[in-house]
Amino acid sequence: LGHTYGDNFLIFVAGLLKKSFRRANDTICRVGGDEFFVILVNQTIENSLAVCYSFNKQFNNKKSKKKSIMKDVTLS
Repeated sequence: LGHTYGDNFLIFVAGLLKKSFRRANDTICRVGGDEFFVILVNQTIENSLAVCYSFNKQFNNKKSKKKSIMKDVTLS
């Protein structure tokens, strides 16, 4: 699918991250080609896990609407 598809995928993920992690002190970083980190400061583990679970659910729901190659994309 090429670079254009990869670029669009990164934009898709970045947009979803920005919608999910919205607190003023949440920090989203692109670390590598397709790797992102999210730093959650002053948040309990329970709340951090809840927002991560919500992001994972949104990602999986939205990726099913994208091209079939998305079925092979996972989060960790």
